[in-house]
Amino acid sequence: MTTDIIDQRPVPSQVSELLNAWVQKRRLYNFAHYGVGIIGLFASVAAGSGLFSASASIFAFVSTLCIAILAFSNPRKEYGKFARAGRVLYMAVLRYQHRQIELADLLNAVEQGEKIIEKAESDDLPSAHQVRSALGSSRPGKKITTTPLS
Repeated sequence: MTTDIIDQRPVPSQVSELLNAWVQKRRLYNFAHYGVGIIGLFASVAAGSGLFSASASIFAFVSTLCIAILAFSNPRKEYGKFARAGRVLYMAVLRYQHRQIELADLLNAVEQGEKIIEKAESDDLPSAHQVRSALGSSRPGKKITTTPLS
């Protein structure tokens, strides 16, 4: 079964804007991951090679800064969550345009994409069980006693 481009149903503007925003964020985080990583790599090589001995400390600082940015902002993880959410929504948009799904299904894909993004963010936070385990208690409500340092 073929569907002409003329027969395509227009996508609601809010859904198109959201998909475009997720695609832009995916691109930004992907560029940040590779761009900052490559700059850090070259700065590290320049600092350690001795070719630019007068600027070695500047290159070392730039390299350290790039590694810190990558470690603390984790752009690769951010890229992943927007890429996964974008793929879900993009496939739903295609199906909606070709009349294979209805608006309710398209909106469900929007919600699913939002959940993918939210889940990735909440995975960064420890669960109550993880906190209790780290503190040495596996039962809720168990009092934790501490002893003062002498």
